Amino acid sequence: MRIARHRTAVKSKIGVNTKPSCGQLGAFLRERRLSLGLTQREVGKGAGLSHSVCSEIELGRKRWLRDSQLEKLAEVLECDTAQLRALAALKKYRQPKDRVGRLVRRARESERLSRDALAMRMGVGGSAVAKLERCPSRYTHYRVARQLVHGADIAPEAVAPLVGSNCKPTDSILGRVIRDARRKKLLSGQELGNLVGVSRQQISHIERGKIGLMLRNEKLLRQIAKALDLSPDLLVSLRPERKQRCTTRPRSR
Repeated sequence: MRIARHRTAVKSKIGVNTKPSCGQLGAFLRERRLSLGLTQREVGKGAGLSHSVCSEIELGRKRWLRDSQLEKLAEVLECDTAQLRALAALKKYRQPKDRVGRLVRRARESERLSRDALAMRMGVGGSAVAKLERCPSRYTHYRVARQLVHGADIAPEAVAPLVGSNCKPTDSILGRVIRDARRKKLLSGQELGNLVGVSRQQISHIERGKIGLMLRNEKLLRQIAKALDLSPDLLVSLRPERKQRCTTRPRSR
């Protein structure tokens, strides 16, 4: 009986002499902890944190937490991890210099995701997102572009200009239509070639208008149109005309 009264008295005194919090995350964690009647030591023991770290979090001195720490805190305090992630401050890094890094940074901050959280969505390692934000190149690979679209909810139209750095200019209207549609679908030349049954070099020649015979192949054009969600009649109408051979013989002297 005395032990029960002592526990009740201790729980009633929890949080009496605590200092006010300076951050939204700390205020929410403290309010949630007090509503459950837990001490900072109990929360820290359940989340794998020390008593001093829990105190710094509630006071707003420690604002940057890893996703694993937020998940453990949410489990101990019986709340949603997404709610804690929305209240937590994102760790500040240097502003990326190139457009690939800037796009990744904007997408990550708009979703309020840490680098580890975005890496989990993309299905890559934690260091991969850091390398993308520090990427010194203006272009990225098609596979990485698709991972950004699915993981960071980036529109394909925003990622399409960042792929295809090795595309050579072409004078063929049909080649430009095929290339633009392929880049919007975030498909490499090799991947499109696998879909229609030709090699990567042949796709490159088709886009540059170097293979007139293949461009006049209506069956191949319809396969490309199906793979790129284009109108087959559009590609067929843009195919080059067959050059007429000269039938007149030179006069003999």
